[in-house]
This record gives sequence, structure tokens and C-alpha cells, in this order.
Amino acid sequence: MTPERWQQLEELYDAVWNLPADERDEVLERADPELRTSFNAILAQDGTALDHPAWVGRFDLAATETVLVSGSQLGPYKIEEVIGTGGMGEVYRALDTRLGRTVAIKLLPRELTANPANKHRLLQEARAVSALNHPNIVVLYDISRHDGADFLVMEYVAGRSLKDLIPPGGLAFEQVIGLGAQLASALGAAHAAGMVHRDVKPANILVTNQNQVKVLDFGIAKLPRDGTTSHLTDHGQVIGTVAYMSPEQTRGEDVDARSDIFSLGCVLYQAATGQPAI
Repeated sequence: MTPERWQQLEELYDAVWNLPADERDEVLERADPELRTSFNAILAQDGTALDHPAWVGRFDLAATETVLVSGSQLGPYKIEEVIGTGGMGEVYRALDTRLGRTVAIKLLPRELTANPANKHRLLQEARAVSALNHPNIVVLYDISRHDGADFLVMEYVAGRSLKDLIPPGGLAFEQVIGLGAQLASALGAAHAAGMVHRDVKPANILVTNQNQVKVLDFGIAKLPRDGTTSHLTDHGQVIGTVAYMSPEQTRGEDVDARSDIFSLGCVLYQAATGQPAI
């Protein structure tokens, strides 16, 4: 389902959710058959009545249906191809038609952006990430919305992930030292700005053809503000990748820069040996 069709489905839901059953049925009978089928699938999620709690589960339906194809347009950005997937959404290579430059577009999951509180926190963290100016951190250019789809616009990096680069026997010692120094520098800059990555792993580390490291995906970072902590997830929820998590992170506790340092150690161990540390 395209973002445009999904928006129409949301509008249909908002139009009928509080109507009496007979009036609701009349409206649905006049609706597009495809929308009506999707609407009924959402309603069947709780099997009882049409109310807002039933609508909360709609994102599972949307997540598997929103697809961008080559040539499609997100505002001024023309999609070229899929270059990655992950828990935070699909990543595409795209052309910024205004500036004529290649960018990376990350389409954000609707369950993350539909909640106003989560979206507010995401915007705050995106502003903080965009303010980071470090050669080993992927630049965030913009966070935008087009036809119901929220997305991040980032620096496009031509290279491979560290996950793909590590051979079974590990990298040469000189390579490990060079990559490790760049990673430590990037995380140090983020920590100095009050940011914790929380998902440092080989798949989130790009290496260019010139062996320059680029750390990406600060999307689940935690930012301390005014002596408090802010999360994109509830307290006690485990976020990250288990093989690289610090013990406190696996317990769902609050984490700080030390957790990233633990994860960095796990990454360097795997880079040196070819095997995960855990």
C-alpha cells in the first residue's frame, strides 16, 4: 500500500470510528473495495468493536505494505534503489533533484512516528545528530514527511559495512587499529555532545573504499536533557543487538557512554578474530 492509499485508509477510519453501526456500514459500502478490505482486516485485530485501541495495531499491516520502487518520488528526492534494511526502516539511495547530489533516505516505521511523544523525541534527537560535525559520523541532512511517509535524509556513503568486511579469520592488526581509532573518535564526539548510540555493531559501521569509517544509525540514541533522560522506548525495554550489548543494557537499565565503549570492545574483538565476542 502506498503512502497515499494508507492516508486514505486513515481518513476513512477517522470518518467512521464513532458512527452508529448502520451509518458506518453505509459509509463503508460506498468506500473503495480495496480500502474496505484493509479496513476490515484492521478491525478484525481485536474482534470486538471499532475503537481507537483496535487502531493501535494497524502498523503491523502497514509495515509490510509500504514499498518504494525505483523512480518514485519523496518530495524532491527521487528513489534509485534499496541499499539496506533494518529495525529502523528501509534505506534507499536517492537523488536530491534540487542540489543534484546523491543521498541516503531512511523510511521510518509508522509505529515510531505516529505516536506524537515518540515523534517529538525523534525530532529532538535528529536535531542533535544533525549538529554533530565529525568525519567518522554519517551526516544527517534533513527529517521530512511526504504523503504520510516520514523519512530521514542522510549522507550517502559508498562503501561496505564492517560486518561484510570482516573475514572468518579477522582483519590484519594494522586494519583493526586504524578502524578502532576512527570508531573511538566518532563515539567520543557523540558522547561529548551528550549522545549515546546504544547499537554499536559491525552492521552500523560503514567503511569507504579509502578505509574511512562512518558510524550510522543514531536513531535509537538516548539524549540527556536538563538533568533528565529521554527515550524513544519505554523504561525497561531492551534496545540494541544482544551480541554487542553491555550487561546493563541487556537488563533494560539506563545506559551511558560506558555501554557504547563495551560495544566497541565487542566490535574490535570480532574485527580481530572474525568471531563474535559473545
